[in-house]
Amino acid sequence: PDGCFISSNNSSCKITITAHPYAQPGVYDNQLKITNKGSVAFTPTNINFEIIKSWQIVGNTGISAGMVREPILKIYNNIPYVAYIDIANESRVTVMKFENNVWQPVGNPGFSAPAVKSASLNFAIDSNGIPYIAFAQEKDNRLTIMKFINDTWQSLNPISQGSIYSLSLALDSDNNPYVAYRDPTTSRATVVKYVAESWQVIGEANFSKELTIGLRLALDHNNVPYVIFEQYTGESRIYDGIAMSLSSNSWQQLGIIPSLLTNSPYIAINSSGLPYIAYSTDHNINIIRYSPDLKQWNSVSNAGLGSGGSLGMVFDTNNFPYIVFTNNSTASSVMKLNGNSWEYLGVKGALKGNSPTLAIDSSNTPYVAYMDYANAKKATVMTYR
Repeated sequence: PDGCFISSNNSSCKITITAHPYAQPGVYDNQLKITNKGSVAFTPTNINFEIIKSWQIVGNTGISAGMVREPILKIYNNIPYVAYIDIANESRVTVMKFENNVWQPVGNPGFSAPAVKSASLNFAIDSNGIPYIAFAQEKDNRLTIMKFINDTWQSLNPISQGSIYSLSLALDSDNNPYVAYRDPTTSRATVVKYVAESWQVIGEANFSKELTIGLRLALDHNNVPYVIFEQYTGESRIYDGIAMSLSSNSWQQLGIIPSLLTNSPYIAINSSGLPYIAYSTDHNINIIRYSPDLKQWNSVSNAGLGSGGSLGMVFDTNNFPYIVFTNNSTASSVMKLNGNSWEYLGVKGALKGNSPTLAIDSSNTPYVAYMDYANAKKATVMTYR
C-alpha cells in the first residue's frame, strides 16, 4: 500500500516497497514519510526495514550489439563473463565481462572465424581467470578450441581434422581442458584431454554403444570425468539416457536412469562429488541424484517443478542445487531446493527471455544471462539480490 493508518487501536503497520525488476542499481531519493494528521499523540518508534530480494539488471539491458544465440554465463573472482554467438558479428563468438561497473569485451567482438554452428558453443574459465571457448564451425563442423592469453584469443592444436558433433568442454583443477564429442566416423562418444600441446584419449575411444547425441561432460573434485548422453536404441527406436564415469581408465555405466526421454539432459556435480542430472519430459522437470552406495539414481524432491526446457543447474557453497529453465519461448525461471521443496527466486517467469544460463558467485548470489525478448533478443544479465 501507499500508506497505512495508525490509531489507538492499531499501533503498527507494514509497508512493502518493491523495486521494478528492471530498476537500475543506485541510490534513490525516495524516503519513507511519516505524518500525523489526526488528534492521536504519535511518536514513530521501532522503524525497521526488511530488504526483500529481487531480480536486478547487471549494468544495463541488452549488452550485445544485436541478437544473440546460446549465451553462456560464468563467474570468476565475482566478475560475470558472458560468451554468446553474436549475430551482429556474422554469428561469431563474442565474450563480455562486467568489470568496474561496465560491460566490456574480452578481446575483439566477433573474434572467432568462421561462423559458429548452433548448439555447439561451450565456455569455461580456469582457476587463473583464463577463458576458454569451444565450438564447431558452421561451414564444416570442424572443432575449434581457443583461450584468451596475452590479450588475444589463441587456438589450441586441433583434436581432429574431421567434423565434430555434440561437443562439451570442461576444465580440471590443473586447468587442463577436457572435451567430450561424438566421433564423426563412428557416431559414438569419445573424451580427450589436452596435455603438453596434444590431445590424449581418456579411457577408450568410442565407448558408447550406439549413435550418441546430447553429450554433456562434468568433472568432480578429484578430476574424475562423468558424461551424460542419449543413445539411440535401434530395436526400440528411441533414445535411452546413459550416464557414465571413468573408473580404472575404463568407462562404466552408472545405474539405470529412469524415464529419460528428453533432449540434452544436464549433468552437474556438487563439491562432495555427487552427480545430479536435470532433464525434462513432456510433463515435468526431473532432478535425480546418484547414490554410489546403492548404485542407483533417486529423485530429488521433484514435486512442483512443472514443465520446462533449456535446463541448467549449479550448486552454491552449501551444495544447495539451483536450476534454471524456460517456462515458454519468452519467459524463464530460477528455482532453489530449500529443504525438501523447490522454491522460485522471485516469481515464475521472472526473466523475460529464452536460452537462460545460470552461475553463482562466492557469496551465493545467483546470476542469469539470457536472450532478452524485451530488448530485441540481445544478451541481458540479471542477479538476484
